[in-house]
Amino acid sequence: MTTDSSYEGTLKELNTDLGVLRYHDAGDGPPLLLLHGSGPGVTGWRNFRGNLDVFAE
Repeated sequence: MTTDSSYEGTLKELNTDLGVLRYHDAGDGPPLLLLHGSGPGVTGWRNFRGNLDVFAE
């Protein structure tokens, strides 16, 4: 399991022909996809950072 649950410690990037897909990877279980809403300043990290440690267990 990833022990560093910081933004920098979990950030991954996937380059595609259409741009860069950024996601956070923590834990060893099956993937869990969380989709965030839209609006000024909205990011997946801001929406879900408080839950990351729990979901990574």
